[in-house]
Amino acid sequence: MNPRTMLLRAPRVAAPFFLPSSTSRLTPSSALLNTFFPSVPARHLSTETSKPSTSTSASAPPPQPPPPSSASPTPKTRVLPQTTLNARAGLPRYTIPKTYHPASPSSAKRTGTVISAGLMDRTVRVEYKHTFYHTHLRKLYPTKRTYLVSDPNNSLREGDVIEFSSGWRKSKHVRHVVDRIIAPFGEKVEDRPAVLGKEARETLRKEEKGEIQMGKITRKVMQRVGPKRRQASVKQVKTFLL
Repeated sequence: MNPRTMLLRAPRVAAPFFLPSSTSRLTPSSALLNTFFPSVPARHLSTETSKPSTSTSASAPPPQPPPPSSASPTPKTRVLPQTTLNARAGLPRYTIPKTYHPASPSSAKRTGTVISAGLMDRTVRVEYKHTFYHTHLRKLYPTKRTYLVSDPNNSLREGDVIEFSSGWRKSKHVRHVVDRIIAPFGEKVEDRPAVLGKEARETLRKEEKGEIQMGKITRKVMQRVGPKRRQASVKQVKTFLL
């Protein structure tokens, strides 16, 4: 090849003079688009730049809100509890009213069946059925547990379905007390001694302890001696022990 020769690259678009005469008869692309998509105008095919139209008329002011009517209900205001500022942390601290009574936990009350009564004084055995979760098998299985429940008036019989709760310690192994009889077995509830409520139990405990606070050993000695000795003073009890 001669170094003086020049190579020319052909253009991608064919020159108009190479087009056949039949191309002049072809319909424009905008007409084809209108036939397929009549709702979409072919504005992007036009080469003319659209200019924004400027209107000489002033823009209308925004509409004003309607005046508040007297019949419309007033919004409710939320009343928050009184707070006091904590001097150390600088955070608000809510004050608890004097009439506040915390609710007892639901897990403290259980329902069980008396399986033994009369063998111990003012104490019965109660069978409590519940379920436990097996951590390895990941299943719930039924199980039973026996509780020693205090019965202050000996009002329970074997076979009774009762409701008992914890928090009433009478001895080392007795820390539950009967609250009410759900379903009696045998003898009617009216023919038995009444089941003491919480207030009655508190009053009975105060009467047993007395106004003077006594120790555990002194109180047991006073209970064994009798009601006459219970009214004695602490000094007389100490001399009696010595």
